Amino acid sequence: MISIAGTTDAFVFECSRLIKFPRIAWWAGLAAFPTVIMNFIRSLNGPPLHVYEGTDSAGLSLVLASGCATSLALILVATPVVYAELEGHTWTYLAVRPRGKGSVLVGKYLAAVVWASTAGWVGLAGCYWTMGMSELSTLWLSLFGLTFLWSLALGAVLVLIGVLALRRAMVSGVLYIMIFEAAISNIPAVVSKLTVTYHVRSLLAHVADVAPKAPWGPAGDGSPGAYIAALVTYAIVFLGLALYVLHRRQLVTAQDE
Repeated sequence: MISIAGTTDAFVFECSRLIKFPRIAWWAGLAAFPTVIMNFIRSLNGPPLHVYEGTDSAGLSLVLASGCATSLALILVATPVVYAELEGHTWTYLAVRPRGKGSVLVGKYLAAVVWASTAGWVGLAGCYWTMGMSELSTLWLSLFGLTFLWSLALGAVLVLIGVLALRRAMVSGVLYIMIFEAAISNIPAVVSKLTVTYHVRSLLAHVADVAPKAPWGPAGDGSPGAYIAALVTYAIVFLGLALYVLHRRQLVTAQDE
């Protein structure tokens, strides 16, 4: 379904597009968002006075960097991976190339993960610098890994939504995050365990060594390896589903409509 060379070429080409204006301007704005909000919070409350406040601020920083900045970045670049090719009249060329469709999809997905993750990492670094909590360096370093896992899993979900929804991919992606990752993930029920947020939150609770239900919402008390494996499985399964749907679906280019 894909080729390593084709995927690499698509990844490199998409990365070269993402570092050009205006997308780099969007990236800079999203990366700066967590720092701006954290500066505003510190101006109201001051720096953290003890370890629990610092831990709580780390959770808030992860929400701002991953839940806001990284998620918005993924919506911008992961959901339109297929429709952008249809609009650009390049889909027919990709469809007739051996393993062209799958290679481009995976390459653009990986580029979206890198683009979104780096925005979240810069946002986390800005929050860390703003709050000045050097005693929690181990915890804060782990937030960078959690941001990458968030991008990896959520990016695959949004790519599948982009393959299914096409023209309404961004709107559908926003609705998915609002309904499932924001609302349902906070319901103390079995259904919340199906969300990406639940597994990331559980990892954060383990790293921060706090009670599973405090201070960020319902979380599990299982092993970190199980949650990491679940997030990687999410990425593989949803990306595999996106590839399957893409190869089975007949797409019409804008030129043919």
